[in-house]
Amino acid sequence: MKYCSLIFLSLFLFSCESENEEGLFPNDTTGSLTVSFQRDIAPLISTNCATPGCHAANAIFPTLLTYNQIDASKTSINARVSAGTMPQAGPLPQNQKNLIATWITEGAKNN
Repeated sequence: MKYCSLIFLSLFLFSCESENEEGLFPNDTTGSLTVSFQRDIAPLISTNCATPGCHAANAIFPTLLTYNQIDASKTSINARVSAGTMPQAGPLPQNQKNLIATWITEGAKNN
């Protein structure tokens, strides 16, 4: 019985799939994912870019607080994020880079 329990526990543990943030979004920018500005892009920019000393109000860099400000800078944002030179704290994970690129490919809608 002890060995049966051990086998069952082993099978159970090895059958569990790890879910991480990278697996939550496709790793392509073909437009197969509908990206929402409000749900995906605004929080990403707010957390990583629109910070004091960077792209917040009264900073030396363009302000990225509103849809219009982000939309006006989308090409630069995508290029710098893709190159890994932005944000200053370090490169974004690939899935977040993909969100920005897909949002732009889908027309950079204010949705």
